[in-house]
Amino acid sequence: MAQKRFGSVATTGKKFDVIGEYLSMYQRALGNTSLQTVYIDGFAGSGEIPLVELNNNLFDEEVKTVIAGSADRALNVDKPFDHYVFIDKRKKCVEALQKRFQGNPNANRVNYVIGDANEHIQNICRYGNWCFKRGVVLLDPFGSQVDWETIKAIAKTKALDLWYLFPAGLSVFRQIGKDGRVDPTHESSITRLLGTDEWKTAFLKPSKQRDLFDAPVGNEKVVTPESAALYYD
Repeated sequence: MAQKRFGSVATTGKKFDVIGEYLSMYQRALGNTSLQTVYIDGFAGSGEIPLVELNNNLFDEEVKTVIAGSADRALNVDKPFDHYVFIDKRKKCVEALQKRFQGNPNANRVNYVIGDANEHIQNICRYGNWCFKRGVVLLDPFGSQVDWETIKAIAKTKALDLWYLFPAGLSVFRQIGKDGRVDPTHESSITRLLGTDEWKTAFLKPSKQRDLFDAPVGNEKVVTPESAALYYD
């Protein structure tokens, strides 16, 4: 299944290189212990990432570049995890993953799941025997799909490392208008993402414009992608 092109080798490519290196180091540290290890990818995709690149010439022609995604890199670390859970709500992506990994020596370690990452990860966290397991969860959503309750569930295990590539620009900054107005749908989405509605006082300030009674006229947007990320942290 072909995915929409996004990112570049310098950004997206580097991101997945870092994740792959971390997973290798994680398994070198725990791969020889008595603990079972698990890797959970909440937005596994189809296994490959098509990137947008431009030739450095007069015409700036696009170069077709495809790199391995997170699931591919996790499955092929030197010391494989004992268990893998690849989740995606798109059936075609999961089917593409299954086809991609046919014949992989670690394919029998994989559980493919079609559905909502929040629901399935929360269930895994709730019912897993974490006294004897350790693992890594990767959350790389396209927008505000991750619920705060999922983050809490992961933390509660005290056994899972979390890599959450938080979409501060797309899921927070862009959901608030320049005039400080927030669509009700976006408002509830940001609250679900952050686990509180206190973001309103952090991201919005009373407008400097005043009405006839010297009261502020609405709000002003003061949040930036950077401040949104810091607020989440």
